[in-house]
Amino acid sequence: MDKEKIILESIKLAAANLQLNGVSPKEVIIHSIRYLMELYQAEQGEASQNQEGGRQRQAILAKAILLTEAYIELGFPYESSQALFEQIFHTAGLTEDEIRSFQRRCARKLRLNKSKIGSVLGRWNPRDHSDTKQKVIEDIMKKIKNHEQGEYFYYSRWKYPRQEDIYQLVVEPEGSYLCHVNQQKYYEFEDMG
Repeated sequence: MDKEKIILESIKLAAANLQLNGVSPKEVIIHSIRYLMELYQAEQGEASQNQEGGRQRQAILAKAILLTEAYIELGFPYESSQALFEQIFHTAGLTEDEIRSFQRRCARKLRLNKSKIGSVLGRWNPRDHSDTKQKVIEDIMKKIKNHEQGEYFYYSRWKYPRQEDIYQLVVEPEGSYLCHVNQQKYYEFEDMG
């Protein structure tokens, strides 16, 4: 087991211990991340930009990312602190794919059935859509069941006539997920195997 994984598991164990003692692990992790970002900004603002200072700032960012990863793995809601997490990711220079990877880890598990997919899609205006809601649901189910790898988009404009609600289905060898793009909410389909 590598050092990062050991630290991550230690953070999760400590968080569980906090919960047992009546302290909110979610709040402790968020306050710790905010503290690290303040520390990073203070270090960055200091006049001495030597090599040691650069390593120290990178170590602070690495700790903030590890705490973010622990927060996600503990199942806390990503959306409630999304701005803070994105600040960390952009400061650390993570790519959009790496950021999406973090967001996907927060995906809610979803059974592959019509009612669950329908609840994610929500209201669907029959006049202004990429297809009927029933056909979209059937298409999503077919693509996942047949392992049709790729990215597929579905559109609904029921809420904002000028701005479409976009849903992205991604089918990959390691799994499938549906993303409500406008809200950046991810739903991962449970393994059918």
